[in-house]
Amino acid sequence: MLTQGEGDPYHCYCQNTGRLLAEALNTDQYQVCFQSRFGRAKWLTPYTTTTLKQLGEDNTSRVDVVCPGFVSDCLETLEEIAIEEK
Repeated sequence: MLTQGEGDPYHCYCQNTGRLLAEALNTDQYQVCFQSRFGRAKWLTPYTTTTLKQLGEDNTSRVDVVCPGFVSDCLETLEEIAIEEK
């Protein structure tokens, strides 16, 4: 798999999608993070797990999670976000 900087546009697509969603929701308070690490292999960062832990440590009172890729990887996303990260 290509990684960021090696010609794979995935990271850029995710950043653009995050920005467009934030604009549609009329907010500037958002973060893009990445789930679905494969074993111990390094994946794009920041990781969702790490981000959510930090938001909890920062006593963030509310977190809304948007998973725009849900329709293509729904079972995995449901397990990781709706169950593990809840």
